[in-house]
Amino acid sequence: MNQNYHTHKTSGKSIRVSFNRFIGIRIISVLLFLLISSIGLSQSNELVITGRFKVDGGSNNGAQIILEKDGRKVKTIAGESRFEVGLDYDAIYIVSFVKEGFVTKKIRFDTHVSSERAEYGFMPFEFTVEIFEQFDDVNVVVFNQPVGKIAYSDVIDEFDYDTDYTKSIQARIEAVMDEVEEKQEEKIAEEENKKAEEAQLNKQVDNLTSAAQKNMSAGKLTDALEKYKEAAELKDTPAIQQKIKSVEEKIVQKQEAEAAQAAAEAQAAEEAKAAAEAKEAEEKAAAEAKEIQEAEEKAAKEAKAAAEAEAKAAELAAKEAEEKAAAEAKAIQEAEEKAAKEAQAAAEAEEKAAELKAKESEEKAAAEAKAIQEAEEKAAADKIKEEEARLAAEKQSEESRLKDEEEQRKVDEIAKEERLKNEAAEAARLKAEQDALKNKELSDKERAEAEEKQAREREELLRLEKEAADQAEAKRIAQQEERAKDEAERLAAKEAAQAIANGPRESDELANLINEEAVKQETRPVTTNSPQIGTPSGGSKVAQATMDSDERPMRPVRGGAVAISDNRVGEKALSTSSANMSEDDIYDGVMKTIEAEQSQMQVEAEQRALIEKYPARKTTETEKAGNSVITYVYINRGEFVNVYKKVEHSWGGVFFFIDERATNQRFWEHETL
Repeated sequence: MNQNYHTHKTSGKSIRVSFNRFIGIRIISVLLFLLISSIGLSQSNELVITGRFKVDGGSNNGAQIILEKDGRKVKTIAGESRFEVGLDYDAIYIVSFVKEGFVTKKIRFDTHVSSERAEYGFMPFEFTVEIFEQFDDVNVVVFNQPVGKIAYSDVIDEFDYDTDYTKSIQARIEAVMDEVEEKQEEKIAEEENKKAEEAQLNKQVDNLTSAAQKNMSAGKLTDALEKYKEAAELKDTPAIQQKIKSVEEKIVQKQEAEAAQAAAEAQAAEEAKAAAEAKEAEEKAAAEAKEIQEAEEKAAKEAKAAAEAEAKAAELAAKEAEEKAAAEAKAIQEAEEKAAKEAQAAAEAEEKAAELKAKESEEKAAAEAKAIQEAEEKAAADKIKEEEARLAAEKQSEESRLKDEEEQRKVDEIAKEERLKNEAAEAARLKAEQDALKNKELSDKERAEAEEKQAREREELLRLEKEAADQAEAKRIAQQEERAKDEAERLAAKEAAQAIANGPRESDELANLINEEAVKQETRPVTTNSPQIGTPSGGSKVAQATMDSDERPMRPVRGGAVAISDNRVGEKALSTSSANMSEDDIYDGVMKTIEAEQSQMQVEAEQRALIEKYPARKTTETEKAGNSVITYVYINRGEFVNVYKKVEHSWGGVFFFIDERATNQRFWEHETL
């Protein structure tokens, strides 16, 4: 009873699955239904529809299934890939499969059927619906009508498609699908072109970023920045913007370093210049002092030489005068005898010559003394001028020194302010480090508390596991007692069946037995393998032995087993399949009910432990098992906790599970958000 409402594509050509029905197969299905009705039909007041919901070119995220009953919207459920919905009898339903941006498809269900036929129930009606993307220039008004109509068929005694309606609308649907396929092909071509353009753009961006990285390695920061900006013009991404920001910061750092180096070099040059000028002034002062000293030494030498020359001249003159006087005295003494007059005249002439010569000598000595005095006065005047020049140079040097000291003081004040800023920054950094250390100590304390809490939770889990084991042992003992009780019930059911075979006279007694069994079934809790999100509590009572088809591997078994199907008695009851059940069938039904109850009790105990341990909506735990890492995610949904597990093997394999059932990564990640 499975019908596809979608399009399969092979080699670019569309092969539409028409609404083909095979009456012969349906008749066989009806016969099979009559044979296994005791275990395959649900005694329910609703028709169960189930199937697959596909979104061509997209996911089921955001999809919905909307139910309208007799023209009024009554229910909206999430458009999961698999769905199952119950429809009340004696109504007209429009089931719409909806997702934004996709064409909505509708299916009409007419559930009007006689109450006598409804009592036996119907097999779940299965079908598949696939919706496709909406294109603005494609007229899809045909999909405003249902793509299929389903109603009860007297021919096969089951719900079936209205083939006349299907034929009337199929041609219009095929025409629309031709246009849709053309648009899909155009869209694919456009996407491929976009991908090619994107690939070319990415290649250009990669070449520019590669060139920028080479320039960075070569220290060409400006060239690297230009390359990154060209790449950003082609494709602006956060990564490229981060690269641009990083290069700009490096350029600023480099400029600051160069400016600092230039300032340091300028300061060093000024200091060298000042040192050179000070040295030059010192050398000049030393040279001037040396010149003065040499002039004084020269003057002293010249004065000494003059004094020695004067003394020598006086000594020589005195000696010559003494020798001449002796000679003259001798000549006079020798000439005295010749003439007294000549002697007297000679004496007078000699005395006059001596006086004249002495006067000349005195004048000459006075002139030499005057020359020496003038030389000394000149040397003293030169020395005074040199001293004044030296004092002027010292004054100029002192003024230059004071100016340099003032400039140095300003530099020192700037350096002091910079040092104070650095000290303040260093103090802030030390305080931040101290705060970080305090925070780290607090984090260590919190981590220790978290580890202690985790240890307590492990101990509590071990205690709960022990309690669960004790409870399981107690249940095992109770199950043994229950089996004995069920055996007695089985024998009573067997006797009831024999009473039915004996005729109407035992029908009242049989009716009482059947009513008691029905009351027991009604009071037993509904059993599920695992709670399903969005499933109504209690669910519909479907026989646990119902066989799922290969196309529905994840459909949960719902409800409890029904040992006796109804309370009809007499000849009509004898014609039912329940009256013809063997002892083994009855026993199997009772045992399945017991096993379902035990499974439900275990599930409830486990859930109580999980709800108590994981009260938060989402809790994540990770543990290492051998060479694998296992991540557990516990989702608390109020009355039930789902366990999501991810196993990462060291050899690279990763597997995902939901409540110990394998699933795919995308669904696992969607469910654990």
